Amino acid sequence: TGVTMVENDIEKCALPSMPCPTLNPLNFITRGKSMTERVHAYGSKIFLQLSAGFGRVSIPSIVGKTAVGPSAIPHRFLKDVVCRELTTEEVKEYVRKFGESAEIAKKAGFDGIEIHAVHEGYLLDQFAISFFNNRTDEYGGSLENRLRFSCEIVQEIKKKCGEDYPVSLRYSIKSF
Repeated sequence: TGVTMVENDIEKCALPSMPCPTLNPLNFITRGKSMTERVHAYGSKIFLQLSAGFGRVSIPSIVGKTAVGPSAIPHRFLKDVVCRELTTEEVKEYVRKFGESAEIAKKAGFDGIEIHAVHEGYLLDQFAISFFNNRTDEYGGSLENRLRFSCEIVQEIKKKCGEDYPVSLRYSIKSF
């Protein structure tokens, strides 16, 4: 018995080719069930990895919108681009979309969720790193506040999928 991880985004916020549970839930559930049933047939569990996208490392010309971050910070690769700071309302919308995506994934037969918050540049990781997160609201400052976004995501997934539904939060030690 093992576990298989497959990746996804919560919205069309990374690459246009990435599948997303919330863009076409019926299609995602149908295709997801086909995959999860095959994995389950071999006695393995399967988790869906969800990401909030790349944040300051996303390329606006590819994703079709301005790169965002926890604060107005320089883009990782485009020196003349400053990322737009997410509003508190937008952070709450991301949290809601994670819950919605997890609920769809559960209907598709996924055994749990892994939240992708690593690589020193993806959006959730940027919120955790004080160098990138210069916010003065409830999502900035102390480590507790910088991790609030991720904690709220876990809480929302538990609310939508049940307290017993497994959720893994993946950070790198470099984030702290």
